[in-house]
Amino acid sequence: MPDVVTLGELLIDFVPTVSGVTLIEAPAFKKAPGGAPANVAAGLAKLGISAGFMARWATTRSATFWPRR
Repeated sequence: MPDVVTLGELLIDFVPTVSGVTLIEAPAFKKAPGGAPANVAAGLAKLGISAGFMARWATTRSATFWPRR
């Protein structure tokens, strides 16, 4: 069992393909997993803390972005 479990929604973050520009100046974006609870779990895991994430599987079109595991 993880030491920390976060609960919430997993979102799609749109990250600029180039750095050093404002969002308005960005020529394009890439999709990346995100959302505060997922980001916290990922950050804790990078620090060596046992972390997990729980969410309900969405039925929206954006849910097709996430592989089922």
